[in-house]
Parts: sequence; structure tokens; C-alpha cells
Amino acid sequence: MERRCGQGNNEDLCSRLATFGDGQKRLAMYIAEEKLDIETNEDLSNLVNNLGIMTVCCAYPLYSTKWTKMLRLITDYRMFDKPPKIDETIKFGNRCALLIVTFYVTISIMYEFNSIYAGKSCHKLAEQKGLRKICFTLYPVWLPFEISISSQIMISVFQLVLILVCVVPAGVGIHLPWEVSQHLYNHVQHLNNQFNNIFETDDKEEQRRRLNKWIKYHNRIV
Repeated sequence: MERRCGQGNNEDLCSRLATFGDGQKRLAMYIAEEKLDIETNEDLSNLVNNLGIMTVCCAYPLYSTKWTKMLRLITDYRMFDKPPKIDETIKFGNRCALLIVTFYVTISIMYEFNSIYAGKSCHKLAEQKGLRKICFTLYPVWLPFEISISSQIMISVFQLVLILVCVVPAGVGIHLPWEVSQHLYNHVQHLNNQFNNIFETDDKEEQRRRLNKWIKYHNRIV
């Protein structure tokens, strides 16, 4: 389970997310000021989602460092031998993580295509209501100038990348506590086996050596 929780350029990512969040805020304000008969629930919910994503993004460097430290600690077998069934646990955990990543990527891409497909009706409604609204994006964006549909789709793809950068690690993060618990369970089982192994010899010196090793292993797990 050699996994690294990299921090990346979180400040730059947060600033980009803030730009899109500000666009949605301007859109909601414009609709409210002009008193347009437009449903804004989705726009407002996306604004709240953006704030949540930015919060997770800014907190990620701190917590990813702690998770990396724990993962390195529980997968270090140099001093106390490798616990039994650890390889099976690693393989199963990696398969689960791959399944989670595949799920989040697939759902995000499906939402991307659905947003672009629904852009036609959005664009038509915006023209009828006189609303300067960019419709062919993953979620609505307001700009003070007109842009082409191809530019809107480019923005949509960029939004998709930003969402994947934040959502995929969050999905794997949900899986991490379970995987860590399985590794700790294997360590506890291995600790019990080593305790029984202490008394399999009549040599007092060897017993003391094994007991000292067992105590160190116990303290490491705790």
C-alpha cells in the first residue's frame, strides 16, 4: 500500500475555484436585482458546493500530511516482520480504491456531458429572459462579456478537471479509515501470535529477547 498524499499547488487551485464561485455569486445577484423569473436553486446550491470544495481544498495539506505519516507507519514491517494476510489486505484495499476512483470519475464525466447537453435549453431560456448566462459549462458561470460556445466548453472541461482534483481524493479519503483499521487489525493479530511465540522456547535469554521485541511492537501499535 505505497500511497502518497501529495499536497500540490493548493493555493492556486483554491484561487481558481474562488473565481468560479464568484461568477455564480454575481449570477445570483444579477437575477435578484433584475427580478427575473428564473429558477436559481441550482445556481445557489452550486455556490454553496464551491465554498465546501474550497474549504476541503485549503484543509487538505494539513490532513494529507497526517494520513501519509500514518500510512507509512503501519506499512513499515522492517522491525517486527510482516503480519500474515497483509498482502491480501493491500490488494483488496487497492482494488476498492480503484473502484472508488473509477466511480467518481465516471459520474463526473457523465454530469459534464449532461450539463453540455442541457445547455441548449438553458441558452434558449437565457435569450428569452435577456439574461447574460453561460450555459454550456459544468455549472453556471457569469462573465461581463460574451464568449463563444467553444470557449464555454473549454471552461466546462477546466471545471471538470478542478472537480476531479478535489472529488477523487475526497472519495478515496472516505475509504482510508476502513483500510487503516484493517491494517491495524492485522498488526494486533500478529502481536498476539508473537506473544504466544515467546513461550515456545525454554531459553530464558531468548524469552527475554522476544518479550522485549513484543513490548516494542505493542507500543508501536498503540
